[in-house]
Order: sequence, then C-alpha cells, then structure tokens
Amino acid sequence: MFVAITACCFNWAVIIDMIMAVVIPPRRNTAISWQILISHLFGDASGPYIVGMISDAIRKDDSSPLGNFNSLVTSFYLPNFLLICSAILFFCAVPTFVKDNTKFKKAVGVLQEESAAQEYITSPHEEEDSPPRAEGLQSL
Repeated sequence: MFVAITACCFNWAVIIDMIMAVVIPPRRNTAISWQILISHLFGDASGPYIVGMISDAIRKDDSSPLGNFNSLVTSFYLPNFLLICSAILFFCAVPTFVKDNTKFKKAVGVLQEESAAQEYITSPHEEEDSPPRAEGLQSL
C-alpha cells in the first residue's frame, strides 16, 4: 500500500516539470498556479462531496450498513472512470511535448534555428580527407 500511494504522488513532479519545460519564465508562476487551482478544484476539493452526493442518491432511504457500503462502492466508479479519462487525455497530450519544448527553447534562446545549426554539421557522406571548414573553427 505504501508503494502504491507513493507512486501515485510522483505525477505531481512530472506535471510541474513539464510545465516548466514549455512555459517561458515570465509566465511560469501563472501557469503553475492555474494547474494547482484546477487540479485541486476538480480533485481533492470537490471530489469527496460529489462522491458523497452520488452515494446518497444511490442509497436513498436504505440506512443499513450493507446499503451504505454498496452505495459507496458504486459511487466510487465515477473517480475511477475520470482517472481513466484523464490518463487517456494525458497520453494524447504527451506527443506534443517535444514540439512544444523545442518551441520553448527557441523562444528563450537556448536552441539555435535549425538552418544555422545545420551549417556546422558535417554529412556522414563527406570524405574524411576534406579539410575542416574555417568558419567552424573560428567560432570555437
């Protein structure tokens, strides 16, 4: 149980790292605060209330322990369904991360334009006897 709960907590660090890798520095605080607000608003803030309302609606007038148990078990299908939906949406968003990270690096000046970077890369088909380019050596 300890390992399962600890593993469930790893996603917060990954999400914050992904936000910091695609949002430019002046907007990072706002992006992280929105992420925290939305995740808490739809997660641990309103989740227990919604599950309780569903449980009460399912149970109706049955106040027996078995009725309470069955209604709670049934009402917990909603968070499981939402977890599956969020995992699907997360995996749909992951392929755009590389493109967004490259765009971010270009915006902050870490990554040069591809045409300028390709100028200094030699082709594997060039002869090994060819002398080094002068402009490449001067920039070093």
